[in-house]
Amino acid sequence: MAQRFWVLRCCSCHRFQGQQAKRSGRWSCSVCGQRQAVQKVYGQGTGLECRRHVQKLNLLQVFSGPLRSLDCASLVPPHRDKLFVGCSVLACLFLARVSFR
Repeated sequence: MAQRFWVLRCCSCHRFQGQQAKRSGRWSCSVCGQRQAVQKVYGQGTGLECRRHVQKLNLLQVFSGPLRSLDCASLVPPHRDKLFVGCSVLACLFLARVSFR
């Protein structure tokens, strides 16, 4: 019998995570350590299925966050603008992360 996993969202840090299904209905966030009850299961399945779903949900959460309002052109250094003319959304996100460190 394969192990079942749940996709859960932390009430403190708001990150989605895959956790092994438990009868107790309680779990600990691996990011912030907050111990909490299962309030909503966003998905369930095998570990691989849940991992992919968690990655998708967390990526969507990043795109809907404060970086969504930034223009790609504003993230490109002026001396390299011709190199980055056709940058994708992920490249813009990478540049934003690097420039904000």
